[in-house]
Amino acid sequence: MTKIIKLDGEDVLLGTDDGKIRKVRIYDVHFAPAEGDEVEVYENDGSIIVTKKETPKENNYNNHADNYVVQNHGTDIVRVFLYIAMIVSIIACFLPLFSISVLGYSYSINYVYNEGKIADGIFIIGIQLLAIILLSFKKRTAVCILELLTIPIIVYTVYNASINISSNGYVSLYSLFGIGFYILAISLITSVILASIHAIKK
Repeated sequence: MTKIIKLDGEDVLLGTDDGKIRKVRIYDVHFAPAEGDEVEVYENDGSIIVTKKETPKENNYNNHADNYVVQNHGTDIVRVFLYIAMIVSIIACFLPLFSISVLGYSYSINYVYNEGKIADGIFIIGIQLLAIILLSFKKRTAVCILELLTIPIIVYTVYNASINISSNGYVSLYSLFGIGFYILAISLITSVILASIHAIKK
């Protein structure tokens, strides 16, 4: 390894691998020299050319490329599972949210349409469809905000149902939850967590 150990006016002093000092002229150095620079010396017919030794960048490039691939792959996995969670939450809205038994008769209420009225689940479906569209355009923050909005909606539904059911006095709300409620709750919580992770990994 040869390096510049001193700049002395018109002279440049080089330290060589064998511990010797070699003097070259400043005009033989084909770059702006500084002490400590590693150099390569070429000689031919009395001519000397000193060039700066470039450090290999291939490894650094490969490391950056590998890190990018790994990070991008992880982000893609989060996005795929987020898509799945949002689609599952849409499907769950059509499953029984509550199952009610009265005088030997039982019936189920879904989260989209019951008793001739459109239920709050339509908002969940609308939000999730919009979030899916925004996710395809990589609007991560917007998707995260939309997913957070779904939680107050389902909480309001449960609260409203508990008020109506508690008026009966003998029915427990928790005994009425249908399979749709559990799937919806799990998928919404999952989508909120994944959307938050996806928004952070920009």
